[in-house]
Amino acid sequence: MKTKCIYLLLSMGVLIATKGMAQVDGETYYIQSAIAKKQLDVQWASSENGTPLHLWPYNGDVAQKFTLEDAGGGYFFMKSTLGKYLHVEHRSSAPGKRPLLWEGKGNDNTKWKFVPSSDGYVHIMSKKGTFMEVKNPTGENGNLTHMWRFKNDPAQKWKLIPVNATKIEGDKWQLAFVTALADIEVNIDNYTPTDFEFSTENVSRYYRPDNSYIALDSEFGSFRYDFPMNYMRIDPLTVYIDDLSLSNIRVSSRYGKVLLYFNFEDNGPEIRTNCIDDGDCAAIGNPNFDILNPKIVLSFVPTLEGGFITYDELDVQFTGKLQHIGFNFTVDLGLELAKAFNFDVDNALARRAEAEIRQRFNQPELKQQINRILNNSLASATRFDIEFPTPLSGIVLDTAGNLHVW
Repeated sequence: MKTKCIYLLLSMGVLIATKGMAQVDGETYYIQSAIAKKQLDVQWASSENGTPLHLWPYNGDVAQKFTLEDAGGGYFFMKSTLGKYLHVEHRSSAPGKRPLLWEGKGNDNTKWKFVPSSDGYVHIMSKKGTFMEVKNPTGENGNLTHMWRFKNDPAQKWKLIPVNATKIEGDKWQLAFVTALADIEVNIDNYTPTDFEFSTENVSRYYRPDNSYIALDSEFGSFRYDFPMNYMRIDPLTVYIDDLSLSNIRVSSRYGKVLLYFNFEDNGPEIRTNCIDDGDCAAIGNPNFDILNPKIVLSFVPTLEGGFITYDELDVQFTGKLQHIGFNFTVDLGLELAKAFNFDVDNALARRAEAEIRQRFNQPELKQQINRILNNSLASATRFDIEFPTPLSGIVLDTAGNLHVW
């Protein structure tokens, strides 16, 4: 009974699907998995009966194209451009059976429904009651598919990309993004050399709360977003960031996600500390550190919200290596405390910086401003030989770096 209720609720979801998610009878689609943003692909591009389906990077080949044919009741037949239909193996409702290419259509194992998820994806449900899923979803090329009970899991989430959508090659949309963000300023600074200037507490005696910001002044719009960057405690030290400023920005893509590389100046010291009320403070003092080659990489999936391009699935990675300034025998060679500062990327300070930056870029106020700039720039993108459909109803980035919009 519980399983039937889940299927009923999911089926009802089709009735409230947004216009941009609606599937069209006779339309041909690429089908992109949420796993590594790779495509549903007919193995070996074979039209033989019994050929399984797997994941493969986007290549636009016939093995990645599927045409929908109305099967009634909200279901579709899915016909590969290779000429045969998707069937559930052995006409079975048992989990673990495979979706296969086979000739003919009409039975329930050839009927499929696209059930919207809340995050812009769809679940592909057979009329036999099971869902198409990536088996052992490592993201590697060749991951096979099978049918399974419903799980609200990336392995069961898919996006349909119309084959006739406008395809914008990577070098063109990346140039538009870089141009839009070329004048962006990012400054991370929560340190003042004047003790107790902003705080009366010894633990935060050098803390400055008001000098971290993200700003942009361009032909596509302007904004300034100020935010407090909290200090960090690694007992007995309080850790501050001193004037970490953006040097340049680069745009790329990988696995269906946009990558923004924020490269920062490293004219240090970027890390300041003060030691608080501990017997080791006399030996340690207040050590300072340079961050060598500091870089923040933002990765996200482009998506639509209210007909405008925005970002989702945001991830942040901070890279850079701390180097102690000067020589202190206790700091450099002895204490476990000092080991906290002899790291590359996998350590507390980097994780803290990533969490803070992720939080800021997910703030609605900042996200709205960045979205406005990007949409204004792309709307004026004819200078980059880009033609955007109006209005937009869908956007997907493939693993080859092409942006598909429709």
